[in-house]
Amino acid sequence: MHEKDRALLELIQAFFGVGKINKHGKHSIQYRVSSTEDLKVIIDHFYKYPLISQKLADYLLFKKILAIIVVLGLNITKQARMKLGSTAQPQFRTCQHERDLGVLKRIILTMGCGVIVQPSEGRDRYSTSVSNITVLSTIVIPFFQKYPLYGAKGLDFQDFAEGISIMEKKGHLTQEGLDRLKDLAYNMNTFREF
Repeated sequence: MHEKDRALLELIQAFFGVGKINKHGKHSIQYRVSSTEDLKVIIDHFYKYPLISQKLADYLLFKKILAIIVVLGLNITKQARMKLGSTAQPQFRTCQHERDLGVLKRIILTMGCGVIVQPSEGRDRYSTSVSNITVLSTIVIPFFQKYPLYGAKGLDFQDFAEGISIMEKKGHLTQEGLDRLKDLAYNMNTFREF
């Protein structure tokens, strides 16, 4: 928006009580809301007062976009040095084409965790990755409990959250816990049957 219309953005900012107005080019400014807590204010407003133009489609797409690019995994790998012969490695990932690297950086900034993983040679997909159990249980899982995923991704999230809970309690170090993690892992993502 042109800087001469700053008063309009200030009214919007005052109405919502969140966000910042920033310079965005030589003569333009923008109103930006980026924290998850602040975004909830905006989402709740448009849930109560739906848009009735093309902006409704934009809003619905925005709301769904994270669910589309989220991958939750409980990877069980064989390791002879482990007492049970296998280990569990949880992972939360989001993937995007290299041209959308900015989206991944924004996800890391918004969630407050994760690292960018470069694609292997010949690939063009970057990803964010979080595999630390404490970070998964204190940041990622609460985020998706507050902003739920729906459909198959929602079911994957429930299995993932159960798996993280097992690992937090050191259940993955018992045969029973490891077997439960295997059941969860082989019921998630592309393995899920309907």
